[in-house]
Amino acid sequence: MFALLRKSKFCIIRAQTSSTWTFSFWPKDDIFDQTIIVFGTNCEGFWCILNSSVHEAWAGKYGRLMKTDTADAPSDSFNNLPLPFDPANSTSSALAVLAARYSSLRQKVEMTAGGKTPTYTQFHDVQAGDSDIATLRALHVEMDHAVAATYGWTDIDFGHGFHQTKPGMRYTISEVARRKVLDLLLKLNHERYAQEQAIAAAQQPTRKPKSRKGVPGQSALF
Repeated sequence: MFALLRKSKFCIIRAQTSSTWTFSFWPKDDIFDQTIIVFGTNCEGFWCILNSSVHEAWAGKYGRLMKTDTADAPSDSFNNLPLPFDPANSTSSALAVLAARYSSLRQKVEMTAGGKTPTYTQFHDVQAGDSDIATLRALHVEMDHAVAATYGWTDIDFGHGFHQTKPGMRYTISEVARRKVLDLLLKLNHERYAQEQAIAAAQQPTRKPKSRKGVPGQSALF
């Protein structure tokens, strides 16, 4: 992990088990507890992919739910997530700008509210609507649409609003949109797997048939 981080410009982290779906920029030279999920990347826009409802929908389907907390594990809900680009070798200026705006405002709200949990308690509270929280929600909507655009999905009606979910009432995408996103991601996952299998098969060396000893005129493949 530290070897990867030395090659990376940015570090993005999340607590493995948390009631909030939030990933944060963090100093990459810090020492991380084993309960922290750490991503090293050269693309600021990758922050938007991780924080998006697209990723959250996938993790909600294939990750684990502990009471009202999401137990996120890269092996369960990230390694099999088909990304719209390679965060190690690609950049997205549009997502990078959005990540900077969103992250900056969120840090401001967290300082006033007293941390991530109280910030997202307000974010998901239908009664809470001060200007910063309202702007944070609007940025999340913008981020979801921007992430979808990187996949080439331009016709999804996300239906952002207050919806009842397993963890409770949340400001998130509708259940119809969540299923649509999951269907698209699963289709892309299968397509990429088929491509990987085809490439692997093409790279296998061709073996010539050889005669079976003791049986003249017959041959067999081994």
